Amino acid sequence: MNSTVSLRPYSGEMLNVRMLGPMDVQGHGPIEFPTRKTAMLFAILAFNLGTPMRRESVRNFLWSERGEAQSSGSLRRALSDIRRTFEMHGVDNALRTSATELELDAQYVSLDVHAFVDLAKEDNEAAYSQAALAYRGDLLCDAGATDPNFDDWLRIERRSLRNIAARLVEKLSETAVSESGFDAAENLALQLLRTDEACEEAHRAIIRGFIRRGRHNAALKQYASCVDAVREQLGAEPEDETKELFSEARKHTRVRHETSRSNMLPSRLAAMINFDRTESAPKPKIAVLPFETLTTDSNQDFIGTGLAEDLIIEFSKVEDYDVISQQSSLYEPAGNHLLEESVYNEISYVILGSVRRSENRVRVTVRLVEPSSGQQIWADRLDRDIGDVFILQDEIASTLFATIDSQIRSRQSQDMKRQQFGRPDAKHVLSRGVHQI
Repeated sequence: MNSTVSLRPYSGEMLNVRMLGPMDVQGHGPIEFPTRKTAMLFAILAFNLGTPMRRESVRNFLWSERGEAQSSGSLRRALSDIRRTFEMHGVDNALRTSATELELDAQYVSLDVHAFVDLAKEDNEAAYSQAALAYRGDLLCDAGATDPNFDDWLRIERRSLRNIAARLVEKLSETAVSESGFDAAENLALQLLRTDEACEEAHRAIIRGFIRRGRHNAALKQYASCVDAVREQLGAEPEDETKELFSEARKHTRVRHETSRSNMLPSRLAAMINFDRTESAPKPKIAVLPFETLTTDSNQDFIGTGLAEDLIIEFSKVEDYDVISQQSSLYEPAGNHLLEESVYNEISYVILGSVRRSENRVRVTVRLVEPSSGQQIWADRLDRDIGDVFILQDEIASTLFATIDSQIRSRQSQDMKRQQFGRPDAKHVLSRGVHQI
């Protein structure tokens, strides 16, 4: 979706001003102010569009550390710069001044901030989507330090607008029914997360989008990112509403396949190729070893064992896998978790890892290994605070399942393509089919 929002048609006597994100002012062309203070003076007047501001207040915003005479002179020079700029762009009357007040005339200026706030108040998807597109980031995100009073004002207004955006992304993600609405919600959520990684409204919006699109693995991963950010930045746990979305995503353990190459081909060609899944891609067999506990406290062994059991349960729910029963295939000579040799030779993938605890933190490492080649396919590490151990195990197992499942499916898909397109008959059919489309 195009991220450019037209707030009002440009007539040649109008300034289009965007202050959400980097400031962008357009007249007959892009407008650049000669100094940063001049640009910020224009920004203050634009933010208060149509409302007169006292000269004294403006001076205190931008030149609070100077005396009255010096600050008055600086204000006059900046106003003169703005007038000359306006004359070049045919909006000579946009700036109104008197001995005591300054005002930017609303009939000459279109401002994204006002459009954003007004659209966010409406109650329909189209307005919400337009408001979401208007929010390109924090107010005047490129302003930098200007004056203590200006910086304090900017901090307060940024927070206020960010809160509006957070409420907006929640409403849009809950009510959107069109693909453009989903996209607008996702774009706004990503914009919010660039500024605040712990914004739960943004995380929830992305999770909802994934769930509605059937991408439940991605929803689980997004939840894990939310948990990490909220714990690290706020020292808290996710809100109940976020946890409910996690539970909803986790119900869908039957993960949908990513669109396969054959489904992307025209239907006639796909029918000609007629891939036989049973012949070319048998179900991969998976073994999950108990996670090794790397602490001297044997009482913590149950965490690693529990994670393995939870992963076995998760993969067992998916009919695309054959999961080796832990009880029938594992034994522990001298404390080492190994597979029986007869079983090992039949395994497609082995999942193994370790658990290390330090005070109230636990670190889980996991590896996905292909026994036939000895190759490590994937590895990762998760750090978590220990609260309710069962909730911890449930969350980590779900996150690992989502990621490992995606890794296996990707590898199986690559192997399948190599096998199918490596067969002469498949190549012949493919070539013949392309010419017949």
